[in-house]
Amino acid sequence: MHEHKHFVKILADIIIVVLVALLAAALVEWYQPVRRPASPITRGSRVSLPAIDWAQPNPTLILALSKDCHYCSASAPFYSLLLQIARGRGVRLIVLSPQPVPDVKGWLDSLYVYPAEIRRSKLRPIGITATPTLLLANEVGVVTDVWS
Repeated sequence: MHEHKHFVKILADIIIVVLVALLAAALVEWYQPVRRPASPITRGSRVSLPAIDWAQPNPTLILALSKDCHYCSASAPFYSLLLQIARGRGVRLIVLSPQPVPDVKGWLDSLYVYPAEIRRSKLRPIGITATPTLLLANEVGVVTDVWS
C-alpha cells in the first residue's frame, strides 16, 4: 500500500510539472511581441528610399548587394555587363547595401564593378529579403520588375 501511495505521489508531481511547463510556454507565447518579417517587394510596390529623385525620363535599376554574399561576388561579371548596358540606354543604376559605402566601393572596385551611385540602406525595411536582388523602378519609384 505504501508503494502505491508513493507511485501516485510521483505521478501527480510529474503531471503538475508538465502542466506548469505548458502554462509557462503559453504565457511566454501570449506576452511575447509579434515579429512580422518584412514582406518581399513585388511589382507595383513603391520603393521607399530617401533623397532619390525618381522624376527622370528613364527607369532606375536598383541592385541590392552585400559584400558578405557569395552570389553577389560570383555575379560580378554580370554586373559589369549590366552596368555597360544600363549606361548605354540611359538607365540610372543604384547599388544598395547594408555595409558602409567606402567598404562596398572597395569591394566592388576589386570585382571591377564601377557603379556611379552606391547607397547604404537596410534592405529588409524596403522589402528586400535576399541578396542579390535587382529592382527596376519607373519615374515615380514604383517597381516594374524584380529579380531575386
